[in-house]
Amino acid sequence: MFFKKELPLAFLAFCGTQCFAQTVPSLHLAAWQQSPDAQESASKTASKPASSSEVNETGWEFDIHFGYTIAPHSTAGTGSLPDVSIPSSTSADRLQPSYFFGGGAAQASAVSTGNGFAPISPYDSALTTAQAQRKNDFSLGFRLGMDMNRWVGLEYQLEFGLTPLRLSNFAENQAAVTASSIQTGLSPLMAQTGGVANAQTFIGSQSGRQIFNTLNANFYLRPAEAKWRPYFSVGGGVLNNTGEDPSLDLLGTYQVGGSAGLVESDQLKVRYEPTRIAPVAEYGIGLKHFLNQTIGLRFDLRDNIAWENVRTKIFAFPVPPTAGTSTFLFSGNGRSIAFSNDQGTLQSTLTQTVNGATTFNETGIKHHIAASVGIVFRF
Repeated sequence: MFFKKELPLAFLAFCGTQCFAQTVPSLHLAAWQQSPDAQESASKTASKPASSSEVNETGWEFDIHFGYTIAPHSTAGTGSLPDVSIPSSTSADRLQPSYFFGGGAAQASAVSTGNGFAPISPYDSALTTAQAQRKNDFSLGFRLGMDMNRWVGLEYQLEFGLTPLRLSNFAENQAAVTASSIQTGLSPLMAQTGGVANAQTFIGSQSGRQIFNTLNANFYLRPAEAKWRPYFSVGGGVLNNTGEDPSLDLLGTYQVGGSAGLVESDQLKVRYEPTRIAPVAEYGIGLKHFLNQTIGLRFDLRDNIAWENVRTKIFAFPVPPTAGTSTFLFSGNGRSIAFSNDQGTLQSTLTQTVNGATTFNETGIKHHIAASVGIVFRF
């Protein structure tokens, strides 16, 4: 009876043991029989991280940016007025280039006040001080660069500063004051002969642009594969000041002796000329943030230090009339001014010329602080 019950159980145990013994060796054998190449490939696949060295494999970058520039204001420099006056051969006083400035203004003012009329306010203070300054304005440009390694890059920058050179409010206001004083001081003298004096101003108050061409080295605080790359940069290049120069003209017209008399003109041209090409040193800080492998954002703040200046130059070319025989001489306070179309008999006071004399020259360096934001492309 026992034999009948236990014999089937023993048979099942024996079969299970045999099956297990055959299965385990086959699993071990499959593992050991796997090819070495497959093992190496699997190992590399499992251990290989997402490599960031694939980013910017060539090292080239290009950005387009837009910003704002705080332009420098400088008052340093030296100024003086030219003295081209000479003694007149037909009167006791001197020949001058203009009644708007210098010795000519002092001479005419002495005559007007000597006759009880208003003094002339010369334009001298605006000619011998800094009256042309850069205006803060927008800028735009591009940069082309290349990473030399994971930490250092070189780049070329072309920056257009939309920062015009403009005249100061003082220069414009003083021009109006000087023109008005000519009329109130000399017109009563002309009226004694049936004539009149007029003066007006013409102002080209702002003009010109700036172009920066610089080459910089960027030193990164994080490697090339990082998404956030703060940096500082140093470099230099040249600054080009382009466009027309700001200008101011003072024009006086003196009619003496009524319709039968004569008319003389008095024109003072003032030009504010910046250095056309100036050396530049540059330093700054910035941050690049890459959204993916090919595009990112860039924020930049830099100072362009330029060795540039602005010269104030004046021009005066009075042309006294010669067709006629009318002569007029006004005296006061020991001075005199003459108007004549017969130069052999009496020389007109306004006969001397000034051709581009410098009345003020800036000195020192200028800091152009530029902040910009742009899009950077890797290729």
